[in-house]
Amino acid sequence: MMKKVMLSMAALAMVGCATQQAAPVAEDPPAVKVDRLFPQPDSLDASKLAVKVAIYNPRSKPVRLIDITYEVDTKEVAGVIKGTVPIDSAVDPDQVAEAEFVVEIPFDKSDAAAYMAILARETVPLEVKGQANFEGVGAVPFTRVGAVATPSLPKFIVHDAQAARYGKEGIDVTFFLRLINENAFTVTVGEVDYALEIYGKKLKEQQAGIGTTLVAGAAQEFEVSAVLEEKTFPGVTAQLKTGKLQYRVLGTVSVNDVEEEFAHEGEIDLDMD
Repeated sequence: MMKKVMLSMAALAMVGCATQQAAPVAEDPPAVKVDRLFPQPDSLDASKLAVKVAIYNPRSKPVRLIDITYEVDTKEVAGVIKGTVPIDSAVDPDQVAEAEFVVEIPFDKSDAAAYMAILARETVPLEVKGQANFEGVGAVPFTRVGAVATPSLPKFIVHDAQAARYGKEGIDVTFFLRLINENAFTVTVGEVDYALEIYGKKLKEQQAGIGTTLVAGAAQEFEVSAVLEEKTFPGVTAQLKTGKLQYRVLGTVSVNDVEEEFAHEGEIDLDMD
């Protein structure tokens, strides 16, 4: 009788071992994160954002990434932008794979004031979130908060201003003005309208830069010269005795029917001895 009991217990132990060996081993799901956000600007009509996603597979077997769905919340700039990126690629065990997609954030140019307000912000705050969809595993979410830079209209600046004595009472002044494209892409300028004022009086008014194409980071320079003397600029002699020549350059830069105003003030120290 004792032998039968012992055999039965041994049989049960063997069944228990077999059951434990057959139990599936649970493995962690892939880890997904937004590794980097970086801009890819190419026009004044939108900002482009490249999103790089890193996927780590901790499992003992490859996992197949089917696609990535995402949404980018740009708040009041362009609302929520959604999309799906097809992938269909395997990620090997204990390896990190990368996937990248580009999101275009369009600007509404129908309202010029609102458009200029967006450019004036210089950056668009945003939230990127979505999920990587794996075959047999399901969806793994990701999220990241960041910002993307806005483009800018070309800038018209006073690069340098010089003055030299002209005769006994006159002054010869020269202004070096620059039209600058600070973007990483080419911009074609409609026109620049500007006026030069000395001591609050308009000295010159001109148009420049009509149809000028500026490549990324390029500038075009304009030189404006004038002679200040009593017969052409009444009252200037007394003002020049202060030793300071006060000036102002103001106007507008036009690009694609959008205008930006500018005004630059300054003064030149005069050597009247």
